[in-house]
Amino acid sequence: MDRLENVESAQRNEPVASQERQIKSFKIDVEQIRKIWYKFQEFSNSENAEVTFITSANRTYTSGDITELINFENSVHDSIIGIQFHCVNSYRNKMNMTIGSIAVRGGLYYKIESTPFWVSKCSQYFDDIISGMETDNLKNYKRYSMTGPFSLAMTLTIPAFCLGLIASDPRIPLTVVHFLNELLFCLFIAAILLSAKDRFSLYVSKLFPTSVFLIGQNIKRYEKQEKKRDNIIFAISIPILITVIFGFVFLYLSTVV
Repeated sequence: MDRLENVESAQRNEPVASQERQIKSFKIDVEQIRKIWYKFQEFSNSENAEVTFITSANRTYTSGDITELINFENSVHDSIIGIQFHCVNSYRNKMNMTIGSIAVRGGLYYKIESTPFWVSKCSQYFDDIISGMETDNLKNYKRYSMTGPFSLAMTLTIPAFCLGLIASDPRIPLTVVHFLNELLFCLFIAAILLSAKDRFSLYVSKLFPTSVFLIGQNIKRYEKQEKKRDNIIFAISIPILITVIFGFVFLYLSTVV
């Protein structure tokens, strides 16, 4: 029935419509790959649909089915970094979906150029699948790559600053010079810690990958990443809480002394 409607639309010279969409971060599993491939085969009547995937070892695989893709070992040394689905049906209508590093600006991107009937049908189908693939990893990466170093710097420098003031000789009045010396020392420590921000960001990017292909060995690797993510969120949140508590303790001690 779908193919018949497409024929009728072509005979009426119905104008070509288009639809595109992009998401910035995602995770995709074998079942979702099968669903995407099914629609590409239906669109092309199983004639001209192709899937290409690229690995971190600069290898490219192209096939007329997804068997090789879903059975790929996906080891840490040769992991999938991008997938492209492509087809052109007998009426020269096109449909493309690029996933991962080969997509425009990363993430997931698809574009359909066909009759309004097919554009509407396929875009709705893909949108339903993509809604279950989209993740918040990009937002989390930006958040924790910035707050992590500052959290560590606050945890070490603020208590050090407060302890330096408390440990000073009570018989010597707190002068501006003394205060500035303590402050400069703590700022020096903070500068050293914040200089490692780039390394910390690289570590966080591995914990919050924007492109996740749950195929082969990467399924277990991603499970381990999720556990590490919980630990890093805990490690960032607790120091901030400790710093706040320490600040209140210092204020209390300073009034007592």
